[in-house]
Amino acid sequence: MKYHRIIAFAKNHRLPVGAAILIVAAAMSLSGYWLATRGVDSPASASAPSAASALGITYVQLTPQMAAYYDVGVSQGVLVTDVASGSAGARGGLRPGDVITSFAGQQLGPDTPLFGILTQNCPGLVDIEVCRDHCLTREQIDLVRVN
Repeated sequence: MKYHRIIAFAKNHRLPVGAAILIVAAAMSLSGYWLATRGVDSPASASAPSAASALGITYVQLTPQMAAYYDVGVSQGVLVTDVASGSAGARGGLRPGDVITSFAGQQLGPDTPLFGILTQNCPGLVDIEVCRDHCLTREQIDLVRVN
Protein backbone atom coordinates (compact mmCIF):
# COMPACT_ATOMS: atom_id res chain seq x y z
CA MET A 1 0.00 0.00 0.00
CA LYS A 2 1.40 3.38 -0.98
CA TYR A 3 0.60 4.94 2.42
CA HIS A 4 3.29 2.85 4.13
CA ARG A 5 5.86 5.41 2.94
CA ILE A 6 4.11 8.15 4.90
CA ILE A 7 4.22 6.11 8.11
CA ALA A 8 7.89 5.24 7.53
CA PHE A 9 8.62 8.93 7.02
CA ALA A 10 6.80 9.68 10.27
CA LYS A 11 8.81 7.05 12.18
CA ASN A 12 12.15 8.32 10.86
CA HIS A 13 11.32 11.85 11.96
CA ARG A 14 9.87 10.84 15.32
CA LEU A 15 6.38 12.05 14.51
CA PRO A 16 3.82 10.75 17.03
CA VAL A 17 1.86 7.74 15.80
CA GLY A 18 -1.41 9.68 16.15
CA ALA A 19 -0.09 12.34 13.80
CA ALA A 20 1.02 9.66 11.33
CA ILE A 21 -2.50 8.18 11.40
CA LEU A 22 -3.96 11.62 10.73
CA ILE A 23 -1.58 12.12 7.81
CA VAL A 24 -2.56 8.77 6.31
CA ALA A 25 -6.27 9.47 6.85
CA ALA A 26 -5.92 12.88 5.21
CA ALA A 27 -4.05 11.43 2.25
CA MET A 28 -6.65 8.69 1.81
CA SER A 29 -9.49 11.17 2.19
CA LEU A 30 -8.02 13.56 -0.36
CA SER A 31 -7.37 10.79 -2.85
CA GLY A 32 -10.90 9.44 -2.27
CA TYR A 33 -12.35 12.91 -2.82
CA TRP A 34 -10.28 13.39 -5.97
CA LEU A 35 -11.40 10.03 -7.35
CA ALA A 36 -15.06 10.49 -6.37
CA THR A 37 -15.30 13.94 -7.98
CA ARG A 38 -14.01 12.45 -11.21
CA GLY A 39 -16.49 9.57 -11.29
CA VAL A 40 -14.02 6.92 -10.15
CA ASP A 41 -14.28 4.76 -7.03
CA SER A 42 -10.78 3.36 -7.05
CA PRO A 43 -7.81 3.30 -9.40
CA ALA A 44 -8.65 -0.32 -10.24
CA SER A 45 -12.16 0.60 -11.39
CA ALA A 46 -11.28 3.70 -13.40
CA SER A 47 -13.53 2.66 -16.29
CA ALA A 48 -16.54 1.79 -14.10
CA PRO A 49 -19.37 4.28 -13.49
CA SER A 50 -19.17 6.04 -10.16
CA ALA A 51 -21.24 4.26 -7.54
CA ALA A 52 -19.66 6.23 -4.70
CA SER A 53 -20.94 9.47 -6.14
CA ALA A 54 -24.40 7.86 -6.19
CA LEU A 55 -24.10 7.58 -2.41
CA GLY A 56 -22.56 11.05 -2.19
CA ILE A 57 -19.99 10.43 0.53
CA THR A 58 -16.25 10.54 0.91
CA TYR A 59 -14.86 7.84 3.18
CA VAL A 60 -11.77 5.98 4.32
CA GLN A 61 -11.43 2.32 5.20
CA LEU A 62 -11.32 2.10 9.00
CA THR A 63 -8.24 0.46 10.47
CA PRO A 64 -7.95 -0.78 14.06
CA GLN A 65 -5.47 2.05 14.74
CA MET A 66 -7.86 4.70 13.42
CA ALA A 67 -10.74 3.14 15.37
CA ALA A 68 -8.75 3.33 18.60
CA TYR A 69 -7.49 6.86 17.93
CA TYR A 70 -10.92 8.28 17.07
CA ASP A 71 -12.73 6.04 19.62
CA VAL A 72 -15.52 5.24 17.17
CA GLY A 73 -16.81 2.16 18.98
CA VAL A 74 -16.20 -0.39 16.20
CA SER A 75 -13.05 -1.79 14.61
CA GLN A 76 -14.21 -2.40 11.02
CA GLY A 77 -16.14 -0.46 8.41
CA VAL A 78 -15.70 2.81 6.58
CA LEU A 79 -15.34 6.18 8.27
CA VAL A 80 -17.46 8.84 6.56
CA THR A 81 -15.36 11.99 6.15
CA ASP A 82 -17.78 14.09 4.07
CA VAL A 83 -21.39 13.95 2.88
CA ALA A 84 -22.51 15.94 -0.15
CA SER A 85 -25.60 18.02 0.56
CA GLY A 86 -28.70 16.70 -1.19
CA SER A 87 -27.04 13.33 -1.90
CA ALA A 88 -28.47 9.90 -1.18
CA GLY A 89 -26.18 9.70 1.87
CA ALA A 90 -27.46 13.03 3.19
CA ARG A 91 -31.10 12.02 2.60
CA GLY A 92 -30.35 8.77 4.45
CA GLY A 93 -29.03 10.70 7.45
CA LEU A 94 -25.31 10.00 7.11
CA ARG A 95 -22.97 12.51 8.73
CA PRO A 96 -19.19 12.95 8.83
CA GLY A 97 -17.82 10.81 11.65
CA ASP A 98 -20.30 7.98 11.07
CA VAL A 99 -18.88 4.50 10.54
CA ILE A 100 -20.77 2.34 8.05
CA THR A 101 -20.27 -1.21 9.31
CA SER A 102 -22.66 -3.07 7.02
CA PHE A 103 -23.97 -2.28 3.56
CA ALA A 104 -26.67 -4.31 1.80
CA GLY A 105 -26.31 -7.11 4.35
CA GLN A 106 -22.53 -7.43 3.96
CA GLN A 107 -20.12 -6.55 6.77
CA LEU A 108 -17.54 -4.03 5.57
CA GLY A 109 -13.88 -4.71 6.15
CA PRO A 110 -10.53 -5.03 4.41
CA ASP A 111 -11.77 -7.99 2.35
CA THR A 112 -15.18 -6.42 1.62
CA PRO A 113 -14.65 -2.88 0.36
CA LEU A 114 -17.61 -0.52 0.10
CA PHE A 115 -17.00 0.46 -3.54
CA GLY A 116 -17.29 -3.19 -4.63
CA ILE A 117 -20.63 -3.60 -2.88
CA LEU A 118 -21.89 -0.25 -4.19
CA THR A 119 -21.34 -1.26 -7.79
CA GLN A 120 -23.50 -4.35 -7.23
CA ASN A 121 -26.36 -2.45 -5.53
CA CYS A 122 -26.81 0.75 -7.49
CA PRO A 123 -29.54 2.02 -7.95
CA GLY A 124 -32.21 1.06 -5.40
CA LEU A 125 -32.95 0.78 -1.70
CA VAL A 126 -30.22 -0.71 0.48
CA ASP A 127 -30.05 -1.41 4.20
CA ILE A 128 -27.00 -0.11 6.04
CA GLU A 129 -25.76 -0.35 9.59
CA VAL A 130 -24.12 2.77 11.00
CA CYS A 131 -22.20 3.35 14.22
CA ARG A 132 -22.61 6.89 15.56
CA ASP A 133 -21.55 7.86 19.06
CA HIS A 134 -20.98 4.18 19.96
CA CYS A 135 -24.57 3.25 18.98
CA LEU A 136 -25.39 0.96 16.06
CA THR A 137 -28.45 1.88 14.01
CA ARG A 138 -30.00 0.46 10.86
CA GLU A 139 -30.98 2.81 8.05
CA GLN A 140 -32.26 2.56 4.50
CA ILE A 141 -30.72 4.58 1.70
CA ASP A 142 -32.15 5.01 -1.79
CA LEU A 143 -29.21 4.96 -4.20
CA VAL A 144 -29.43 6.61 -7.60
CA ARG A 145 -27.00 6.25 -10.49
CA VAL A 146 -25.09 9.37 -11.40
CA ASN A 147 -23.47 9.32 -14.84
